[in-house]
Amino acid sequence: MKKIKLVLLLASSLTVMAGAIITPGLSDLGAYFASYPDVWVKLIITLPALFIALFSPLMGWLADRFGRLPVLFSCLLIYALGGAAGSLAENMTWMLTTRALLGIGVAGIMGLATTLIGDYFSGQERQSFMGLQGSFMALGGVVFVNLGGLLALWSWRANFLIYLFSLVVLLLAWLYLREPGQSEDQEAGEQETSGGFPLARVLPVYCLGFVAMALFYLLPAQMPFLLAERFAANSLETAWVIAVSTLSGAVAGFLFGRIKNLISHALIYALALVLFGVGYWLVAEVASYPLLLLAVLMSGFGAGLTFPAGNHWLLTLAPLAYRGRVMGGFSSVFFMGQFLSPLLAAPVEAYSGLEGVFRTAAWLALGLALLLLLQVFFRRSADEVG
Repeated sequence: MKKIKLVLLLASSLTVMAGAIITPGLSDLGAYFASYPDVWVKLIITLPALFIALFSPLMGWLADRFGRLPVLFSCLLIYALGGAAGSLAENMTWMLTTRALLGIGVAGIMGLATTLIGDYFSGQERQSFMGLQGSFMALGGVVFVNLGGLLALWSWRANFLIYLFSLVVLLLAWLYLREPGQSEDQEAGEQETSGGFPLARVLPVYCLGFVAMALFYLLPAQMPFLLAERFAANSLETAWVIAVSTLSGAVAGFLFGRIKNLISHALIYALALVLFGVGYWLVAEVASYPLLLLAVLMSGFGAGLTFPAGNHWLLTLAPLAYRGRVMGGFSSVFFMGQFLSPLLAAPVEAYSGLEGVFRTAAWLALGLALLLLLQVFFRRSADEVG
């Protein structure tokens, strides 16, 4: 079982690596493709999210219909080929095509890694491993973003070769993973499928996941430009900022199991949004690099809570026969938030600059946290009256 857990953790880390590995070299990519509009350069990091959003439901359906492992193996191969091909790009068409292929690969890996956790584990073991998954992904982000920062000092093309690590994960998955069988817990879940896809139950979680990812992705999509503008930071200094955020997220993931034993999924999201709000407000206001690191430490902890909270919440709601589709749907809305993040930020940036983007995000996060707290309060009051 330890080998199965390791493979699932490594597969999960690939989803973080998809964007993190090239973030430190984004300004160098912008210089290389200077003849293209700035928003096109930002699409290099966010376009995979669009294809994740488009293909995740299909991958979930294929996994429910034909089995988890054939889909996972295929997507690991697509990930390696699409990711590494970016190193050969000479024009934006080639670059964006390879990023689209990478997104298709992530679409299957992201949803299936979590679906397999739901298949293999249950109860407290599942809850603890979900937190470990989030922590491992964040730690992987620290490693990959710093490696990307170092490689970007040499050439931005070198970053893309790290995507070939997916081939190692593919080999390990082929050796150690097995197609999940039926357990008592799974059979109980399967009996709940008579009502069809549980859209009404999962839709609120989908919405929260979308907002959380849109907020989180302001960091890799906007922060390199803010750092260059405010501190004239190089690629390695940019990598340190992203690494602090992801390391904080790793701590949050590690603590998720304990936090979940104390408060509900909704309250975890409320806490995460408060941390987003305070952290991003500081990003907009502080004038020193160390204080900026403190700000992303806070927002990173919030981000680190949202991933395991959303996945674990949905696994408690998803019947077995729809588990792949429910998790695929979450991957879809989750990464649609990533794709739309810079597009939603663009008009705000045009009006009030990069500081205005983070200030607006802070107010949005705090407002949504307040709504969640009120919803929890009124629900508890109604339960007490009842």
